[in-house]
Amino acid sequence: MNRPSTERNGQPAIPQDPLFSPAALTFRPGSRITANFYCFWARNAIFHGLRALGIRRGEKILVPAYLCTAAVEPIEHFGAEVEFYAIHRNCEPDWEDLEAKVRCNVRAVMAVHYFGFPCDIQKFCALRERYGVFLIEDCAHVLDGIPNNPHQLGQWGDFSVFSPRKFVAVFDGGTLRLNRSAPGFHVRFQFEDPLFTLREAKNLFERRKPPPAPLEPQGEEAQQKHRELCRPERPRYVFPNDTAFLPWMADFPMSRLSRSLLPHFRLSEIASKRRSNFAALLERLAPVEGVRPVCDGLAPGVIPWVLPVTIGEGPGAHKSLRALGVPAVTWGEVRDRRILARDFPDADFLYEHLIFLPIHQDLEAAHLEAIADAVVTVCRAGPLSLPNPR
Repeated sequence: MNRPSTERNGQPAIPQDPLFSPAALTFRPGSRITANFYCFWARNAIFHGLRALGIRRGEKILVPAYLCTAAVEPIEHFGAEVEFYAIHRNCEPDWEDLEAKVRCNVRAVMAVHYFGFPCDIQKFCALRERYGVFLIEDCAHVLDGIPNNPHQLGQWGDFSVFSPRKFVAVFDGGTLRLNRSAPGFHVRFQFEDPLFTLREAKNLFERRKPPPAPLEPQGEEAQQKHRELCRPERPRYVFPNDTAFLPWMADFPMSRLSRSLLPHFRLSEIASKRRSNFAALLERLAPVEGVRPVCDGLAPGVIPWVLPVTIGEGPGAHKSLRALGVPAVTWGEVRDRRILARDFPDADFLYEHLIFLPIHQDLEAAHLEAIADAVVTVCRAGPLSLPNPR
């Protein structure tokens, strides 16, 4: 694992994402992420999954009201109609609202395993059987490829999508797994420009250590600057953390470099370190007044993406944490404009208050202690009054 680097104040620099290190790779046969199609992003896999199911333009897809817009835009670009169902503050579906809406001429329902924690997928399967709808299983927060995992998420939906780049240090990567027959379906992927490959290699080289402060700005304005670097006809670079669905990249494959590296990460070690970091940070924050985690523990086989918590009563705590060097984020910047507080009050609360704290495999004890200390500081002082980037 990478040792924590330090800033001038002596505090460890906390990387937002896993760092790239050749030492973290193994070239012995091991667990491999399985997929039918390797796409550039998981959102692209959603787009192609709808095509594999034979979804038609205008047909209605139910998705949760708490969801990154990157999972909504490919459905709309495909030509289907999006409708939202309510989500409680614990990220569980409002089953009454969901079932009432699934009765109304719905073609497919999306289930999300938030933050790597399994949802009640059997209830979704029962709805599928009862109403004859397709089930889309969003596993973008799930680490795939762990042998003998008791959950085996991704096998229940008519198709499922994964986002391995959230767990390992690759530039890109989304996988589409088809769990039903789709005769004649294929994806005609674009050719990868060699200059794109070089830019990607440069990105990985730069990810060997945490970025210097200040942390990368959040919001649409920052992402738009990166989009201006893209060339729609044949992109030579794209901001990997862009939250938008880019139609001209729908047929772009997982890059050569990411595809070649993906089988060589030590997934079992990554899973163990993430579970350990999650448990250690959760234990450190448990006695802190004002901190409320969504999940109070880890069941066997659960591999968390982040530690989701709320801090205090008001919004904006993540901005205070970022000012203290902690790469904390929310989904406030990526909510669909149609998800209104009056219609989905619990989802509105989550967008404004639920903070994702990093627990990835490249964080060591000093990182976790710095994160916990920053959370305590914010709880005592209250959120900073910072401008909203929207």
